[in-house]
Amino acid sequence: MAFKKSLDGSLGGFATGVHDGLGGNPALFPNPPVDLDDLETAIMAYQSAYGETEMGGLAETQAKKMRRAELIAFLRQLAVFVERVANGDEAIIMAAGFIVARRGYTPQGPLGKPGIRRVLHWMSTQLLVRATRVPNARSYEAQVRTGDGPWQPAGTSTKALRIILKDLTPGVLYEIRVRAIGGSTGCSDWSDQVQHMCM
Repeated sequence: MAFKKSLDGSLGGFATGVHDGLGGNPALFPNPPVDLDDLETAIMAYQSAYGETEMGGLAETQAKKMRRAELIAFLRQLAVFVERVANGDEAIIMAAGFIVARRGYTPQGPLGKPGIRRVLHWMSTQLLVRATRVPNARSYEAQVRTGDGPWQPAGTSTKALRIILKDLTPGVLYEIRVRAIGGSTGCSDWSDQVQHMCM
């Protein structure tokens, strides 16, 4: 349940890892108590609300807190479900995207800063970012902006080489940055920015 104390910048990536872990192992985790489509919707709503707090005020902060509480409530249900299924098997817990709690465990140190190796056209309104892998990272978070506008959440992934940026506008030149999620500080520094036009 340590995810309850996750930094706002890392909670979305952690939840995405849980979503992918459960969805990628349907035989191991049948009939989870939270529909994975509902979980994905909650993740996207939280990340959108979190992004709006960078330029927003009290109303945006309150909206983010509400979306965070909804997402954590889903994760708590899934954590209990996974613990019951795993019955003490750490490999099963980690396969679901959760972290095994250990007494006397010392958190990992800060994560290194990732780099963006390539940005590729994926499909209409989407780009594929290939970042450098960061040891001990749980997931990767990407943001985009146009011009001098605010940074907006654009995608998360548990794989550095497959970060898909969605809901972009064809013909627009985007600035893109990526960071790793995990470690003792919750996230790494942002990568150097790159530019790419969505087709």
